[in-house]
Amino acid sequence: MIQWETILLLLVFVVYVGATISFSLRYWMKSNRLIAAGLLLTGAAFSLHSGLLLVRGLAAGRLPFSNLYEFTLVFGWVTLLLFVGCAIRFRLLATAPLALSLVTLLIGVAAMMPRDIRPLMPALRSGWLQSHVASGILAYGALAVSAVLAVVMLTRSEDKETGLESDWAARYWKMPAAIELERYVHGLIVFGFFFLSVLMVTGAVWAEETWGRWWGWDPKEIWALITWMIYLVYLHGRSRFGWRGQATAWFSAIGFLAVMFTLFGVTYLLPGLHSYK
Repeated sequence: MIQWETILLLLVFVVYVGATISFSLRYWMKSNRLIAAGLLLTGAAFSLHSGLLLVRGLAAGRLPFSNLYEFTLVFGWVTLLLFVGCAIRFRLLATAPLALSLVTLLIGVAAMMPRDIRPLMPALRSGWLQSHVASGILAYGALAVSAVLAVVMLTRSEDKETGLESDWAARYWKMPAAIELERYVHGLIVFGFFFLSVLMVTGAVWAEETWGRWWGWDPKEIWALITWMIYLVYLHGRSRFGWRGQATAWFSAIGFLAVMFTLFGVTYLLPGLHSYK
């Protein structure tokens, strides 16, 4: 089973790279065959990614998100799923190169992590912990997609064209107006902030159940609070002071950097009770 997992992990990474290259080349070679190839490769990568999670879950005998390797795999899977949903609903296919680059990076990072399967400690078998991790995955996935669109907002040109040659390409391969992107980023932040709040509440309940306290100023708890407050400041500023446009993009990008530091930076630089290794 471990051998199959290694093979699938390599295939997932390679096919994601191929999909990213196909979509990226579309900006230089105005051929809609590259879009079709990117779509096929993305579908293949997602299928292989799903198979990888299934193989891991069967091998471990549990849901595959009990260590940092598994969490990163599921994080990438959910990020792609949410992006595909947004790309179809809001016709954001032209932003696929950046979204797929992020997912590919997550798979590459996961491939460098230990993949051994260990029995779960009693504290990790709590239903509260499962809710805590599941809400974290949904929050991080939504905030990842919001950050992708925010970077597009910050780097795009207002008059940028994509060189369309057919009706189906015109519908899906286009760069939305900045005001539309801002609205999508905001919606994803609201969605992600809700589950980020659930993440903190369920984490507090689990901590009380496991360690007998709701809050312990552990490094990961502190950085989770910092991340939550960044998005709270943005949402308050938008509601109270009408922040729009560039403010939305910058808060999304900075907030996601805080998410990444909370997940990876704290784990390796500031180890504590939440080291998640």
